[in-house]
Amino acid sequence: MKIDLVKIGKIKNLKDLKKFELNKPIFLNNYLFHYLILTNNLEGLKLNKFPVHLENDENLNGFQIASKYNYYDILKYLMKKYPKFINSKNSNNETFLHYLDVTNDNYTSLINDKTIPYFQMYSNDKLAPLEILFTEGTNKNILSIIKKYNFKYYNYNESPYHFGLVINKNLKNKQKKDILKELHKKDNKIFSYTDDDGNNILYSLILEDNIELFKYLYNLKEQSLKFDAYSPINTYHIFSVAYSKSLINNNFKLKNFILDNILK
Repeated sequence: MKIDLVKIGKIKNLKDLKKFELNKPIFLNNYLFHYLILTNNLEGLKLNKFPVHLENDENLNGFQIASKYNYYDILKYLMKKYPKFINSKNSNNETFLHYLDVTNDNYTSLINDKTIPYFQMYSNDKLAPLEILFTEGTNKNILSIIKKYNFKYYNYNESPYHFGLVINKNLKNKQKKDILKELHKKDNKIFSYTDDDGNNILYSLILEDNIELFKYLYNLKEQSLKFDAYSPINTYHIFSVAYSKSLINNNFKLKNFILDNILK
């Protein structure tokens, strides 16, 4: 079936709107509102009330399509017009938060007390919006959210949310330090949290060869962050991990730092 998206994108009045089926799927479980959002046609969307919580064959409802394509004006309209559907979950246990661009300057304008409780909700793919924020977000967006809201950082699935900071390519080390400092203010046990294998954040830093951040955490002298210890599940010691990594990349700085300062 051929869908004329150009025609749908130009709907500006009720006469044009009623040329289409309003409350039944048109194609692949896409209702007219799916196409109106897809074509960024806010004016057409305002002409009628739609079942925006319903999902198409790609498991996307109206809020999620607007999030996926960064149509913030439409998303704000949907949040105001259909407040009870703001946190609607699709069949993959995702809300619109899973699709938001965490690098967009408008990101924080869509976060409020109604959406925050869903920040730690995992999808069927084991991803939570808070984890996505730490892994891909900008310094501005991350700090804005963690300063304003309180999270249960201890309540995670396989790995602590903040481990994502280690691999976040949008952050410089100084920014990562600032974020970790703020996290410690919010939760003084933050550095004691480990993944399912019992590894703390140090193991991730070693795998990423981030000696600067490693030294920063070492100099904090935080008692809850164990440097000279073995992980309980796989019995790894950070020195053995650093040594193995150094053989691969031929960089022995981190291995030597551990040897000179932690195992001396």
